Amino acid sequence: MNRHKISHGKPQHCCDICGKVYKIKKSLDDHKKTHDVDYTKPSVECPQCSKTYGNTYILKCHIKSEHLGEKKSFLCSICGKSFTTKHSLKEHSNAHTGSKPHICDVCGKGFNYESALRDHKHTHTEERRFSCVVCNKHFSQRSSLKMHMRIHAVEKKFVCSDCGRGFTQKQALQRHERVHKGFKPFVCKFCRRTFTDSSIIRRHLILVHKIHKDSNYFPCDVCGRIFGFNKDLTRHLKSHQKPQNCCDICGKLYKGLRSLAEHRKTHEENYEKPEFQCDVCEKSFSTKYVLSYHVKSEHLGLKRTYLCPTCGKSFSQKHSYLQHANVHLGIRNYKCDMCEKTFAYEKSLREHRFMHDNIRRFKCKQCEKSFRQSSALAIHARIHKVVKDYVCSSCGRGFSQKQALKRHERIHLGEKPFVCSLCSKHFTDSSVLRRH
Repeated sequence: MNRHKISHGKPQHCCDICGKVYKIKKSLDDHKKTHDVDYTKPSVECPQCSKTYGNTYILKCHIKSEHLGEKKSFLCSICGKSFTTKHSLKEHSNAHTGSKPHICDVCGKGFNYESALRDHKHTHTEERRFSCVVCNKHFSQRSSLKMHMRIHAVEKKFVCSDCGRGFTQKQALQRHERVHKGFKPFVCKFCRRTFTDSSIIRRHLILVHKIHKDSNYFPCDVCGRIFGFNKDLTRHLKSHQKPQNCCDICGKLYKGLRSLAEHRKTHEENYEKPEFQCDVCEKSFSTKYVLSYHVKSEHLGLKRTYLCPTCGKSFSQKHSYLQHANVHLGIRNYKCDMCEKTFAYEKSLREHRFMHDNIRRFKCKQCEKSFRQSSALAIHARIHKVVKDYVCSSCGRGFSQKQALKRHERIHLGEKPFVCSLCSKHFTDSSVLRRH
């Protein structure tokens, strides 16, 4: 624990030549050797792609992630690139969002990466810390030195006219030129994303769709979802068939006859909806199970399994997360066979189909008014709610007690006055803190 805390403090081991920082002295000592005049950079070559690395450990990591398709812990949902640390993914995400959190305190220029800011700061000191080991020429930035080093590299016949990078094979140059031209001839047949190179699309299939070269896969011809086993596809295809357990009043679907029978009771005139109310936010739920799940995820801060790195929303099921990710990627797998309108969610398509039937399946129990979509009914139902004396000025929600309104208003104000003494997490209410 003490060793870990050091990593958050001010770095103690800084190279006085180039300014690079290290957490331990041994790493700094090894690094300083690279500035010696007679230093020869160790080179370990990858047998697959001929890339070279400074040591065998980095080479092994490269082979596992790039060629063997072993999944890394943190995956970017936008481009499919994976990372071994959460910090690396967060910095990479800045490139997609345009965020530049690392600001130079001298000129105010922003950077995506912390290392880029460190290199930039050397331009203000007029120090040329990066030295060429071949001709001893000095540069103020590492990127400038790398570009210069190309003139000392082994002669490569095929040179890119855009950036000057050289290649030993003509085919490699042609692959590289696609990056500058924006030419992406390789199309993923599952999500329609395009790629510049066949090796990249193979990596995408492994990391995103879990499809390996020599493994079987079973795609759904209706919506494009992919399954590793035929039995899973067979089960999924039933969702596209005319449902057996469908409510003939509102069109809602259920997996079992018992669930459908319970639901049909809600359409009876004398039906009273059971309410299980949350003590914290006063939201109501139809079952104790749903209420318990709401409290755990919303108020106790229990982490869900699947976290969206784009917006931070979390999900308990992989299927729900993948459908949500389609919204960010602009993917709409569910298509109406009547008007060809597409949707990101299967539920949205089902409700949309009622528009073509011109049937108002969703009926208000209070005034008998009917609606084509459940969302329209939900908005309408608000007018029938029992009047409550204490109303929130931000969202219009009513409460029966003044104290309950005050607790609720903390959500809008962002106030979390109750702090856990063990992990320092903040909460809006004392009861939530006690449960936590």
